[in-house]
Amino acid sequence: MSGLTFYRERQFFTQAPQWYMIILPRFAGEISVNGRSQTFAPDSLLMMPPRALVQIQRTGPEGDVYLLNFSPHPEADSPLGFSMVQPYDREMTVMDMWLRTAIDRIAFNKATVNNLIWTILLQAGVELSEWQEHSALGRMRRFVDQSLGQAFSMTELAEATGVSQNHLIRLCRAELGVTPQQYVREARMSRASELLMSSPASIKEVAHLVGVPDLQRFNKLVRETFGVSPRQLRNERSTPDPMRRYSRERQMQDQRQKAGSKAGSLANKEI
Repeated sequence: MSGLTFYRERQFFTQAPQWYMIILPRFAGEISVNGRSQTFAPDSLLMMPPRALVQIQRTGPEGDVYLLNFSPHPEADSPLGFSMVQPYDREMTVMDMWLRTAIDRIAFNKATVNNLIWTILLQAGVELSEWQEHSALGRMRRFVDQSLGQAFSMTELAEATGVSQNHLIRLCRAELGVTPQQYVREARMSRASELLMSSPASIKEVAHLVGVPDLQRFNKLVRETFGVSPRQLRNERSTPDPMRRYSRERQMQDQRQKAGSKAGSLANKEI
């Protein structure tokens, strides 16, 4: 757990592979997670999954932000669902006092921090049984995670998810703000960026591992997504603040607009 004042207009990081992160900003901004952007108001709750490529851009006056890492219990009896961004303003006034107290005591009493994390999760989480729309998305995520190393079509993705293609497209757009094709591409690029920045695998090997064996197409996708070549992205692992060197919000927005117009014609094409 940490608390700090967000002076920068922009911050970029890759979330640790073993931790989820709760971000509680007291300022307005825009967050991009694996290329998917969403605005947030002051006193929102932002939930980051492990290995996520995250960028936070402040759009208002500077303010404090709290960062809390946690790892879910693998045998939890009552799993909870979370949106990437959700309001937390009602609880934040009181929680701010407790978080400041916890930071002062963290060296002496980690149990206080653990209790606060549990409180936040229980306040913000939704029982999965009450969140019916997310069951299909959960199946889609699991299928994509397990199949990133191979090519598959929209038809195969819908079959694995258990809903029709049209319903899956509507669901993804409503809940995630992207089409299924865009989600798959962003998942491939997120994994690619992780491998390029943290593994010794060659660029060609990374391309195969994320299901884009055509090296020319892989190079094009990386450049469209991140604004740099795979080799340049790999070099970013030694750069303290890579967002000083490139920005990708505009490229991702343009890419989504182009992909959205073609979504209906990709049913049997590889995605």
